[in-house]
Amino acid sequence: MIGKNEVLKMAGELGLRPDTIEKDYILGWMLWGINNHRATSSWAFKGGTSLKKCHFETFRFSEDLDFTLTDKRQLSSEFLHQVFAEITQLLSETPGKASNFLETVLSSR
Repeated sequence: MIGKNEVLKMAGELGLRPDTIEKDYILGWMLWGINNHRATSSWAFKGGTSLKKCHFETFRFSEDLDFTLTDKRQLSSEFLHQVFAEITQLLSETPGKASNFLETVLSSR
């Protein structure tokens, strides 16, 4: 889990707002969850966030994750809702990681 002091320190070092650091941290955990879900092996990660997360650490800070689904059978809102519900559940069961951070962020607002 990333604490408030670490968020503030990183924001200061990078010249960014603390909420940008928080969003980037959450996106990282979402990527972890997506990567660890059985149904996402055919998903292709693309876009600006993929450049930042995979190639250039401080290239840009984005608020979205872009994917191409190469398995056309997965192109339904019902399927995607189910996958993201399962990913959210996986994240909530990851001790001391994203779930604690999300609870802290949400309770401080």
